[in-house]
Amino acid sequence: MKLQVTESQLKLIEQQQLNELKWMGNIQSHIDRLDIPLTSSIVNYIWGKQRVTTFHIGDVHSINKIAKMVGTRKALSTFRYMNKKMVNGIKGIQTSGGIIFQIEGDLQFEAPGDIMSTPDDSGRRWITLHTLPDKIRNEYYKEFKGHNEFNNINEPKTLINYYRWVDNFIEERAKEIREYYSDFKIHREGLWNETVVNNIQIKDILWKEDIVGFLNTWETEEQKIKVLEEVGIKLSSISTGTVYLSDGGSTFGFRDIDPVRWVEKRGGLTDFKKYVNKFHKEKEPKTISI
Repeated sequence: MKLQVTESQLKLIEQQQLNELKWMGNIQSHIDRLDIPLTSSIVNYIWGKQRVTTFHIGDVHSINKIAKMVGTRKALSTFRYMNKKMVNGIKGIQTSGGIIFQIEGDLQFEAPGDIMSTPDDSGRRWITLHTLPDKIRNEYYKEFKGHNEFNNINEPKTLINYYRWVDNFIEERAKEIREYYSDFKIHREGLWNETVVNNIQIKDILWKEDIVGFLNTWETEEQKIKVLEEVGIKLSSISTGTVYLSDGGSTFGFRDIDPVRWVEKRGGLTDFKKYVNKFHKEKEPKTISI
């Protein structure tokens, strides 16, 4: 199905790109590394328009950061599959962990492994070029080198031209990219997969009492309880579902909750083969629209 973009939609996309000029310094660093921006059109070429349920493991310091992302274009790196041992220990990938967020969001990118996506200052995520197939990577590098004006973008028109060039490049190869990330002769089992989403809503949350490691050094039990209560209140304020505290019958008398069963009950997976069978059978996007 061919993507149809109206003139008004094109103007809206270009206006969004113009707004990103205030982040130009950071965006230029992504361009210099030959990263690929996950724009709305590129996402639709590859994946279509999908609303998905995923999971993210964070720590007490990430609560406010995630709260600010709710309902925005800022993208979050999440997972639909994670190794059972990591889920069981609620281990964060780049954080100390302790909190599992059940996330609902618009799919931006899906890969069976870690594609090391990184955000720019506006919150949009970019994927690294080296995670793409060799053939596409070489073509991208060759074509990019033919556009000297992209080496130092400081004009709105040049930025728009850059996005249009990337857009056209990916559109022509969207099917190939999608099939590449569904070929498990290439992608072997890892500790987690990466599913990038934006426009997120936070559903259920599971957290454990020892999330704040320094609490054991506090002078009084009352201080510890107060901090834990504040964490619980903050989590409840951003959740549209239920917040579960697992403390092993300690401070608040709650029982232990098995994180693996908790995640699997909500659609997440801790078995790589099950992940492949569930999410990578279809090689065509469900919809192609903006």
